[in-house]
Amino acid sequence: MDAFGSVGTSTSLVVQSFHLFRHISSARRFADNAGNLSGLIAIEYFRFETWLQQSGLLVVEPGSGTLVVTESSLRRAILLAADAQFMEYHRVENHVLTTLNQVYQCLLAIKKLRDKYSLKQADSGDNIRTSDLTDSTNLGLEVTTEIPGSVPLFHNTRVATAIVTDTNLRERRAKTMSFFRKVSFSWSLKDDSSDHNKITVHIQTLNSCNNTLRECLPPQQQHAADRLINVKALSLSDSPPELQGIGTAASTVHNNPLHDQIYQAMTVKAKRVGESSLGISPQDLQQGMLDSTTLTFNRDDTVVTTGISDRIMAQHKQSESQPPKTVILEWVIFHPSLPESDLDLLHERIALLCALLRSAGHPYFPALPLCSGFFRQGRTSFALVYQLPPFAAPSQPPRSLYSLLPRNKYSVVTEKRSTVILPSLEQRYELAAALADAVLSLLSVDWMHKTITSRNVVLYHQSSAAGGSQFQNRIGFSHPQLLGFGLARRERPAERTIDLRDGGLSPWRFWQHPELVGFPLSNAPPLEHLNNTNTH
Repeated sequence: MDAFGSVGTSTSLVVQSFHLFRHISSARRFADNAGNLSGLIAIEYFRFETWLQQSGLLVVEPGSGTLVVTESSLRRAILLAADAQFMEYHRVENHVLTTLNQVYQCLLAIKKLRDKYSLKQADSGDNIRTSDLTDSTNLGLEVTTEIPGSVPLFHNTRVATAIVTDTNLRERRAKTMSFFRKVSFSWSLKDDSSDHNKITVHIQTLNSCNNTLRECLPPQQQHAADRLINVKALSLSDSPPELQGIGTAASTVHNNPLHDQIYQAMTVKAKRVGESSLGISPQDLQQGMLDSTTLTFNRDDTVVTTGISDRIMAQHKQSESQPPKTVILEWVIFHPSLPESDLDLLHERIALLCALLRSAGHPYFPALPLCSGFFRQGRTSFALVYQLPPFAAPSQPPRSLYSLLPRNKYSVVTEKRSTVILPSLEQRYELAAALADAVLSLLSVDWMHKTITSRNVVLYHQSSAAGGSQFQNRIGFSHPQLLGFGLARRERPAERTIDLRDGGLSPWRFWQHPELVGFPLSNAPPLEHLNNTNTH
């Protein structure tokens, strides 16, 4: 281990790199002059930390609660990487340790540059000592073995143990995130372009090293690692300027799918939590409104009563020079007794929803439809226009998951075919994993879809079947999309609920408060807003 210099063993190299990385990346102001650099360093730290977690290297010592790296866990991670890459163990070991050493040396160089600027703790105001960074024994994260006042909710010991473990993980994660929020850096790098350029070069080196370490993970863990990195980055702040700063920093890294995901997620979350979400700007309203004459569809497919029709296909011609594109129309028909003030408010909320969905789609929101806009037809009819996914066959309309499920005595017969389609176990697993990933992506940006039913989960026919002639083999079960977003009320102060009950069996079956079932159409009391309506 002579190549490691003063670090010593390979395990101490990993531990000291982790703590040094954690220290350097702990800036929380991402909207100042050096916001781009702070955001990029934080992203690279989360990539390094997630690699350690996914590789099983970081272990919490039960007695002291210290994070340790054992020699056996490091060897196991290298062995798995060698097996995944079909390479010799010693070659992969040398490659991984060389990369870790490069990370450590790069972090030391960044630390020397950062020490030139003020580093203050919000709590005590004392500077962090350099000796604390190199002493790995003083940097352990404490974990509690008991939860004060916690009583198991179930008699099942396995469930109770899982609850305790989950709570411990949440406490440890909260402790880690609080560390990021109590340390504040002031860089003032605008007067020293040389230091700025040096740090930029070091960040590029860290990005390259993290790309190398990511390739050491098994393929099935790489996607999970990317999701964890996104969630960690999104949890850094709830301030729209800081979220936009992190997103801007991520957008400066080109040809990297992970940074593209972070940019998209930060942009959507900034819109969700920003004050601008309380109202629609004239520019967004103009961009969202479409001319219905540019769309060709069967007018008989629309419904004339409250509810929503089956999603229908249409042809959208944006200009004379471009050929028409196949799109999906989702009709939203409100109760005719609603006053104009309520309809105007719903019109604004649909425009806000379209503005959010215009930023959706790949790469971070593959389960959300990419919205082209909406148009209004008549007094109470609106149509959302969704782009067809690139893998979908333009000649086949989407199928709801409800229509694919077997019939029973409670089924709406008109929405189910007589042919029973039973997906394989692998297809059902892919569908469940994709839906879980979709819900996680929404919740990570403070977006709740409260009408996820089998009717609002749609599947598409693939444009080219991989093989087989059976019907289910031509449906992309691994690429579902969530439609049917509720438009009744947003979870914000001073918001007003608009009652969408039609008195009959609506395809939008949202839960109603028991005391409101059977009552005539009226605005619900404020205390029951969240019970009888949904939110987008």
